Amino acid sequence: MIGCSYFPCPTCNIAYSNQDDLTSHDRIHRSVAEWHCRVCWLDCQTIMQLQQHLVQVHGPEYKHFCVQCGRVFKSYSSLSAHNRLFHRKDNKQCPTCSFCNKIYPYESHLQIHLKSHSHEQPFFCETCGKTYKSKWHLKANRCKPATK
Repeated sequence: MIGCSYFPCPTCNIAYSNQDDLTSHDRIHRSVAEWHCRVCWLDCQTIMQLQQHLVQVHGPEYKHFCVQCGRVFKSYSSLSAHNRLFHRKDNKQCPTCSFCNKIYPYESHLQIHLKSHSHEQPFFCETCGKTYKSKWHLKANRCKPATK
């Protein structure tokens, strides 16, 4: 797996792609919620105090706020994916990789990830013939045609 990092929960073995997601998940295993700013690590008594702190101290950059756990996001799509992973209203489980237990908010994200476990490399550079697992890696590593 090229460049993939996994942060598995030591309690239930679900894996996340970053430490912040694992930290958010870890709250379900605790009896007392902790509210602290993820930007400057200030401890707050309530989620409302944390929200007020974020707006007043860190400004409009962190405008998408999860009122259930206190995490902040720069984009609505990131907040939406977070809500699907951590605060689902339905009883469905999020898609999980059967190889590494990494969890995803959407089935389409899981399908993209599954390619990292495959040996297939269907994308190739027309200049040098080197093959890649994804179109993104092909574009990032594409050779420049020789100039005369």
